[in-house]
Amino acid sequence: MSAAVPRLALRGVELRVPGPRVLARALDLELTPGSITAIVGPNGAGKSTLLRVLAGLRTPDAGEVSLGDRPIARWPGPARAQTLAWLPQSTPLYADLRVADLVALGRAPHHGYGLLALRPFAAADDDAVTAALARVDAAGLRERRVFSLSGGEYQRVLLARMLATGAPLLLLDEPTAALDVGQALGFLAQLRRLRDLGHGVALAIHDLEHARRVADHVVLLGAPGGGVIQGPPTAVLTPAHLGPIFQVEVRVGADGLVFGGPLSAR
Repeated sequence: MSAAVPRLALRGVELRVPGPRVLARALDLELTPGSITAIVGPNGAGKSTLLRVLAGLRTPDAGEVSLGDRPIARWPGPARAQTLAWLPQSTPLYADLRVADLVALGRAPHHGYGLLALRPFAAADDDAVTAALARVDAAGLRERRVFSLSGGEYQRVLLARMLATGAPLLLLDEPTAALDVGQALGFLAQLRRLRDLGHGVALAIHDLEHARRVADHVVLLGAPGGGVIQGPPTAVLTPAHLGPIFQVEVRVGADGLVFGGPLSAR
């Protein structure tokens, strides 16, 4: 991947929700090529909100979001979508599309605004769809109908749709939430391969052990007053940080994190 991939950066960002409750305060964060950032925290801590801010879909209550050398809001829609791909927590489908046609929707940013503005697809578009499916080990699904896919297969196809955009930066909101253990581990392995190819990846994820295994950088939300703890997994995903935020007993065992009863029960 090109060394000219723009960096996605937050500077002094504050996030609030009505109440008012502060989710994050004075947050600096940078998503760089060749790295995976995991965003973790209890329900309601602001994981999805932070991802939407990174995607330019929500304006922070304070601070700045930049993509490359300019504010993310100043990027034209198609150019931003070719640089930054977004997978929301829920992606319902209302038509039983062929897999190749679903992945081809990722080419929309190269053809204008909306499906009505699409020019006829060229050979380069079909090549991008083929390459995206191959990259997530889903080439054999090309002619399948999406309603026939398993949960794990569907998530891989959605990831292929992201890759078909050509975007080097990928944002995913709870992509493994509906997957079984094997499917989740397989999907995370796909993300690691994309990181090794130079993609910058940020994902919200509930499973802290999966975050520990997949991430290069962890952002832990949920501290009192909107405090944010971030750094390498070994520095962030510790009993000292996780116990008070999740209100559970935590220890590090031989095979990873071990969770006990709630702290309030002691």
